[in-house]
Amino acid sequence: MALHWLVLAVTAMALGIVSEQSQRAETLAWHGDVSAISYNLLIYRQALATYAQSNPTMTGNVVDSALPLPSWFVHLPGVEGLVAAGLSYTYYPQPPAGLARKLADLTQGSVAAGLNIQGRLVNPDTGVTLILLPAAVPEGAVVLYQ
Repeated sequence: MALHWLVLAVTAMALGIVSEQSQRAETLAWHGDVSAISYNLLIYRQALATYAQSNPTMTGNVVDSALPLPSWFVHLPGVEGLVAAGLSYTYYPQPPAGLARKLADLTQGSVAAGLNIQGRLVNPDTGVTLILLPAAVPEGAVVLYQ
């Protein structure tokens, strides 16, 4: 009978360790996803902003081949952008939790990073900004404006 309890105790400990490792792996994967999306958005935003400044009369989506993207850049699915009157809006329609915060941190507190809430850019640090977003940017999307 004592052996039975010992086996149960060891099994419970092993399951606890496996559960903890699984939780840790999920957390690392989440951080990796948020970081990958963040850096992809920042690189795409820079190329889109450069294009928008050079083409101030252009309005709408821009194909990647027209953008000055690095040759090594891999455009992640979901990273979108548009230009309007010399301004650029790079966005991610269905952001994972923490993406707006990560972008605000990476842009060192810039008010040009946040969420689209009712057509306005809402920054995680400063709140509602005066930046109005085009109707094509989905509600709830994480947005980088430049």
